[in-house]
Amino acid sequence: MKSACVFFVILTLSSGAKLPDYLTKCSKSDPKLSECILRSVKQAWPTIIKGDNSYHIAPLNPLKVTSLRLVLGDNRLVGTFYNGLFHGLENAKFKEIKWDLAKKRIDMKFLLPTLTMAGDYTVTGRIIGLPLEGNGTEKVTFENMDNTHRMEYETVKKDGKEYIEIKKTQMSYTTTRLWIDLRNLFNGNLILGKAMNEVLNENWSAVNKDINPYFGNAVGEVYSQVIQEFFNKVPINDMFSD
Repeated sequence: MKSACVFFVILTLSSGAKLPDYLTKCSKSDPKLSECILRSVKQAWPTIIKGDNSYHIAPLNPLKVTSLRLVLGDNRLVGTFYNGLFHGLENAKFKEIKWDLAKKRIDMKFLLPTLTMAGDYTVTGRIIGLPLEGNGTEKVTFENMDNTHRMEYETVKKDGKEYIEIKKTQMSYTTTRLWIDLRNLFNGNLILGKAMNEVLNENWSAVNKDINPYFGNAVGEVYSQVIQEFFNKVPINDMFSD
């Protein structure tokens, strides 16, 4: 969804950059291309997470998120998370990365032992059949968040070089626990707010089912924005050894 965005600077594509030294170039003709890419990302992740100014990649620990909008089906709930931070990406465990060059599609599977979202929120609507309304600060934590993230792309030519432009993102996930803390619910009514937070946490599995897949796709858009920054900088042919 277009409204999910991060604060990164928009890049100028007048000159392409080479693949950074901490990423290993793989061969497009390698029958084990996906394994090579997975191995490269795993090895480079401790460096990537620190950020790289030369590639306009800000530090990802934590990841700053300007705005993430969540809209459940038929607008039964509309929420916005903003001025926020994602904590936990540094511990990502990449399990699979499949890059299909013919279909122009990248599929990633990765586990986050914990993902914590902390920031400001506004919400109005209904969740698990109950009214939910408020604005204030929030802290939401997912435990063992197992993600499947797909990006479909096209290539665009700029200054004689081809770059990847992500056109569609899908992300699904599972989690073994969801913790929710929403402050200032129901116009600051402390009794109703406390009761609602208790209900949401006691029924976390139902809540998670209610927000999925809408939430997964919204977070997937944030991740795709981060990845797009890198794709904006490095031409696709410079990512491979052949």
